[in-house]
Amino acid sequence: AIVLENKGSVARDHLANERTYLSWLRTSLSLITLGVTVAQVFRLTTPTQVSNDRAKALSITYTSLGVLVLIFGVWRYFSSQAGMIHGVFPSSRGIILTSSLLCLAAILATL
Repeated sequence: AIVLENKGSVARDHLANERTYLSWLRTSLSLITLGVTVAQVFRLTTPTQVSNDRAKALSITYTSLGVLVLIFGVWRYFSSQAGMIHGVFPSSRGIILTSSLLCLAAILATL
């Protein structure tokens, strides 16, 4: 474990970093659960092969997205932690743009 001298807002910043990681973890688990749920619901309700193929593709997409969100959350946690130790904080403009574009793509895909 890393031990830091608690000057100013060090403890508060690191606890906020942990809360943010837990949010990424919660989001990834929700996406993975959604992927499993889609696979099970379509398997039980649709007997056609075309529907099963679509359900499988959707399930794999959600599960993969959940794993990617988890990997990003871990990377972001350690990146932010290292930055705070060195007195800097990495900007998160890239993830804001990427997640916004992914949400837009998901909305357009459902139309």
